[in-house]
Amino acid sequence: MQESNLNQLSPDAAALVGQCRDAAVACLPSAFAVTLGDALNGLIEARPWVGPDSAIELYEQAIGVLRHRRGDLEAAFRERYAALSDPAGDKAGQTATAPAQRPGLMDEDVHYDFAAPETLAQAIATACKGELYSLERRLDAITGTRGWRQSPVAPQLIGAASIEAMRQAGLVRAIRQSLLPLLAEYLPQQVKPVYQALNQFLLERQVLPELKLGLPAKGQAGTVAAVCQNWLMRQSLSQPTPSQGQTLAQVLAGWRHGDAEAARLLGLDAGALAAGMAILRRIEQAASLQLSAADRVALDWAAGWFEARVFTAAVPADWQVRIGRLQLVVLRAALQDAEGVLRQGAHPVRQLLDALIVLAGCEAAQTVAVKAEVATLIEGLQQREDNLAEGFRQALAALPGLDPAAAVDGASQFGDAATAEAMIRHALEGRRIPGAMESFLLMHGPELVRQTDATEAAQILADLIGSLEPAGWRQRREELAAALPGLLKRLQGLMAQANLASEVRGKFFGDLVKCHATLMRATRNKTAETKANPDSKVA
Repeated sequence: MQESNLNQLSPDAAALVGQCRDAAVACLPSAFAVTLGDALNGLIEARPWVGPDSAIELYEQAIGVLRHRRGDLEAAFRERYAALSDPAGDKAGQTATAPAQRPGLMDEDVHYDFAAPETLAQAIATACKGELYSLERRLDAITGTRGWRQSPVAPQLIGAASIEAMRQAGLVRAIRQSLLPLLAEYLPQQVKPVYQALNQFLLERQVLPELKLGLPAKGQAGTVAAVCQNWLMRQSLSQPTPSQGQTLAQVLAGWRHGDAEAARLLGLDAGALAAGMAILRRIEQAASLQLSAADRVALDWAAGWFEARVFTAAVPADWQVRIGRLQLVVLRAALQDAEGVLRQGAHPVRQLLDALIVLAGCEAAQTVAVKAEVATLIEGLQQREDNLAEGFRQALAALPGLDPAAAVDGASQFGDAATAEAMIRHALEGRRIPGAMESFLLMHGPELVRQTDATEAAQILADLIGSLEPAGWRQRREELAAALPGLLKRLQGLMAQANLASEVRGKFFGDLVKCHATLMRATRNKTAETKANPDSKVA
């Protein structure tokens, strides 16, 4: 496969890359700025001397930041949380490790390797999974190797993106002036002095409340995308790279057949496999089409733009599944078509794309009309007699009916795995539960909920998620504890009907019981304190 340089693109292709970049900058999710504050706060507070009284609050706050990170970091957090929930262990930990003055963020930690090629900015940004996960996959596809993470360039890239995000996210001036020079001076080496300086700064000024106030609810996350895209243009595509399509295809084939080594090469643990399927499909599509490196960048950014507009909106789950199956067909046609369809408002592909975006943001009263328009456009594409529509005909052959007036029957709503998966993702959206439980539901949940009708499946899923949320245990501890035996019995009956391996079922119930026990211990400490002091307030 011949690799291309952005400077060698045709005017149409270059315009497409630019349009995709601009759209991504404008539309990518804005979680980075908010998560940055949570990550800093979580890193500072996640220490063994916080004490059991704050354990449940810490868990609720930090699990959302840490549950998507690599397994060793999640394990470290779970160990720390277990210590927090055990008053005796916490007391011993204070005696053994804590100096006279309360240590802060960057005291020596056995779970962090200061010799690793990481930086402060990278450590913070890694917690912001939404931005970096697609960046890692994108770089892997372009360079053909995972070795870029060991390169000095990787920390610079992530550091630059983080710095720019902090500039644009509205961080208070004192923090910005103190942190940015340190980051600029020490990137990408000498990590420990940066951590120590940051730690000292935060401790002396007690800026955490101010930091949170300085982070708006809607941050300038698009800036991160812009920095990363500019770096890709300057660095990744400045020199030809060896072809990697065949290797990537082999890895994907192995992964699909359960090859653990292939999954390791892709950098995906069990919890990330399901979450990474859409990105893997995009990479596989690019490799199978023998696209140039520049075209793969365009494909990825355009898909990111599409997903940000569609999948962050309140589109019904069944339509999210259908739209998801169409997006690659739309993008493929746009990339391969010489007419420049994205710049032609009257072109059928452009009209369909616009209609799908409108569907993502329209009010409930408009949904039926827009669905009808989408269905009409798809039908029109099926009638075209040219190469552009061939991909649509092939993809639509496997789609369920797109009748906008068709009602979804509750008992058959989860007849296919894709719809069941969409339902589970919707149920998990915005909920904070342990990462192991979330991973299990994403990987095996569709097999479970399809064994029963929609109403019962939704109720069991809601009860299970509710039993794993720390916030619920603080407020409804006795009610949740009393309901656990019945919930476990219903889950056992449901799993008995599903074709799951016995070791999978055993591990799930083992993890579930441990999670419930941990939550009960932590809330018991808080409940006892509240009874002893009725005037105290539970944070």
